[in-house]
Amino acid sequence: MTVQFGVIEGFFGRPWDWSARLSGVEFLRDLGYQFYIYAPKADPFLRRRWREPMPEETLQHLSELSLRGTANGISIGVGLTPFEIYLNYECGRSMKQAPTCSAFYSTTCAATSTNCLGFRPT
Repeated sequence: MTVQFGVIEGFFGRPWDWSARLSGVEFLRDLGYQFYIYAPKADPFLRRRWREPMPEETLQHLSELSLRGTANGISIGVGLTPFEIYLNYECGRSMKQAPTCSAFYSTTCAATSTNCLGFRPT
């Protein structure tokens, strides 16, 4: 098994701006990292509004970031934290059909985070 190293922008607080993300690709490459996951907690379309379409501007930024990543050998992904999905498991089964998941098509990898959902497996 090969271990991959990368960065998940999945913190609370002020998220990075798009220019920082773009320049971060070369930084990650130079450190030998392999991936970056866009998952800021401040993006409502990755959390509470995950069932709604992501704004076109964000999709364009993700597409540009993904192209930069591909050119530099860095996989770019999106991390979704589907807020309150644990209240309706049927929703989870059809999660891949959620409009926000269209953001995954602009990237080369995806992640689903349950660390902030209050979910407790049985």
